[in-house]
Formats: sequence, structure tokens, C-alpha cells
Amino acid sequence: MIDPVSPRENRYVQLPAGSSEMNFSTEDLRSNPGGESGHGETTTGRPGPPVHWGIERKRRRHTSHGRCSLPLHPPIPSDAGGTIEHEMSVQVEKASFSAEDPSTGVSPAALYHHILRLPEMSDINFDPGLTKSYSGPLRRAINKDGSFNVKRRGARIHDLHIYQFLVSISWPSFAALLLLGYVAGNTGFALLYLWAGIQNLAGADASTSVHSFLSAFFFSTQTFTTVGYGAIAPAGVTANTIASFEAMVGFMSFAIATGLLYGRFSRASARLVFSDTMVVTQHKDSAALMFRVANRRSTTLMEVEARLLFMTVVMQGDKPTRKYDVLELEVPSVYFLPLTWTIVHLIRPGSPLFGKTSEDLAALQAEVLVLIKGYDDTFRQTVHARYSYRHNELLWGRRFTPAFHIDEGGDMVVDLMKISAMDR
Repeated sequence: MIDPVSPRENRYVQLPAGSSEMNFSTEDLRSNPGGESGHGETTTGRPGPPVHWGIERKRRRHTSHGRCSLPLHPPIPSDAGGTIEHEMSVQVEKASFSAEDPSTGVSPAALYHHILRLPEMSDINFDPGLTKSYSGPLRRAINKDGSFNVKRRGARIHDLHIYQFLVSISWPSFAALLLLGYVAGNTGFALLYLWAGIQNLAGADASTSVHSFLSAFFFSTQTFTTVGYGAIAPAGVTANTIASFEAMVGFMSFAIATGLLYGRFSRASARLVFSDTMVVTQHKDSAALMFRVANRRSTTLMEVEARLLFMTVVMQGDKPTRKYDVLELEVPSVYFLPLTWTIVHLIRPGSPLFGKTSEDLAALQAEVLVLIKGYDDTFRQTVHARYSYRHNELLWGRRFTPAFHIDEGGDMVVDLMKISAMDR
């Protein structure tokens, strides 16, 4: 199935090699039920069925290479009335459609479900970047914090990007590193003052070695922060040289720390909460795989899209290999995410989950990889979130209970603590 797309985007699809040219748009699917088929043709070679394949409003032209079948069953509902029920085989390499104009009359969801399919997405050779090679059981592909379960070895010290590392680590780790650097730096300068001679620090308490070190250390912190209370002062060329150098280092260190703090605060990121488990339950006329997600922050996420990859281990000949299937979603995108969003994959014939039991999924070492993308209206940037569910994190026959309600004042209240709540 094609990637989930925002209604405001055009989607381009690469298909196998061939020849000829064609253009079409969603408006053409609806507006001219008696028109010609453009450069398309039916499977019998006669002029195309009564669905017009014309030129898009913005005259986007695409060279076509290859034949693909565009199944339109079940029928596509048209806002203008009636349905589109034809199946067509066309020569096309790149096809674009735009659902931005509401006059097209064909819903984006209908286009997603019925118009274009990518056979390579379910091909055994499809690899999203996590390798098809199998060398042993994997604990999980994506960790609970959204990071990939990959440990790098053989990296050299100059491969480490210090700024990127300090901006991306957790806040507790960042605070601990700042404190460690502050203490270590002042300890080092205190040892330099002791090396130069404690007598060169006028006003220092040199009664014992411990007092001498503490006097040198606290004088270092005053110099490092450019505070200088005046109780202790350097005397002599050596002590003044060390103090001058430390003042420069302290000034630069605070400038770097300020930049790091700004980088961390200004970095846009998605803070989503996922349900602890997925569920398989009855939905509409079939079983469905579901999980729930919500935005932890009060920021507004717009045009949120979800993609699900079903990772399994299968036999290819006499060799095990990893296989990735794109799970088609009932609703692949929402315009905004102020409440919870239950993401649903219908388990119907054609789904890689169809007919599978919990034992089957365990034998396949199944894992569902979740990729979510949205536009953060506060930072004006696109943000991403990743998550995964292993086969043992799936409950059968359960159903989520509502996690939001309307209070007495008429306001909607979302309880993030109930994101995983379900019936017994």
C-alpha cells in the first residue's frame, strides 16, 4: 500500500519500466464520467473505461514507464454523488494526485485505500533500513524511548560530535555532565594553585593540607565565575597567570553552556505517549489490530501521519530472513491531535496478520514498528516519534476504554494515565 499522505501533499509513485505518457488528477476521476481514458487503456486494449484521465490543473506532466492495475473496488464514494466502480490498467511511471481542492469530490482516504498500490512494499526484498539478514533473535528493533536498538563498535574519538551528543542526551545526564565538568575543572585549577604554592594566594587558610586545598578550590570557583569576593587574592606572577587563564576558560565555558541550553530548549521534538500494549478485537466487520497514542504536551500537532511496519522472520529457501510488510491503516492521518488517536489496522484477507494466532506471531518473532510524523505548530517544524510492539505485547479480545471526557464546565479533559486503559 502506498505511504500515508497528508491531504495537502502530492504523492509520486515509481513503477516498473515501460513506455508512453499520461497525466491524471483526482478531479478527473470524478468530473467526466463519460470522457476518454487519455493515454490509459483497458486490459482488452480498447479505449479506456468511462473514467477520464486528463491533465491536472497545474499541468504537472509525468513520463510513464510500465503498466499497473488500478483497482477501484470497493467503489470510491464521490461527494458529487454516485461512485466510481471501474478497474483500469494503465501505462504509468509517475502518477500524482492532489486532494487539496475540495471540489475534487474524492476523499483522500478513498484515494489512499483504492487508487495506488506499491507492490514492492510487500516484496520479500523490501528493506526499510533495518536489514533483511538474520543472525539471531532480536530483543526488539526500536526501544521504548524511540531509539533504535543498535550498539556501535569501532567508532573513533573524532567520530563523536560533542554538540550533537550534549544536545540529544537526557536532561539528567546533561545536568550531571555539567556538574562533573564544573567540579573537575575547578579541582584541576585548585591543584595548579597548590603547585604554584599556597603562599601565593593571599588570605588563604594554609593551616592544614585539607584547608589549603579547600582555599584553593573555592578561590578557583570565584575566579571561574568571575565573582571574586576579595578575601583571597593571587600574589606573584605564577598565581596571577593561572588566575588569568582560568578567567578566560570560565568565560568561554559559560558561553558554551549557554549555547547548549538554548539548543536543548529550542530543539523541536515529539513527546507522545503510546498505550502499553496493542489489542486485537472485533471492529466493524472484521478483526482489527489497534493501539492508542496521545500528545503529552499542550503544543498543537497538525497533519499527523502514522506508518506501521510488520517485521517478521521467515524462511527464504533454507535460510531465515527478516521480512517487512506495510500495514494498511483504516485512518492513516489526522488533521490534528488534541485528544487520543486509536490507530487501527483491519485484519482482512491480504493482511499479513490474517489467520495468525499468538503462537504464530511468536514463531515469526513478530514486531510492529510504529513511525509517526507531525507538524509542531509552536516550533513550526516537522517532528517524528518511533515506537514498537513485540508479539508478547499484544492482547487478544480486549478493547480500549475512553481516555477523555467532557467536564461539568463543557471542557474536554484528556487523562493521559488512561491511555492504556481497557475493559476486562
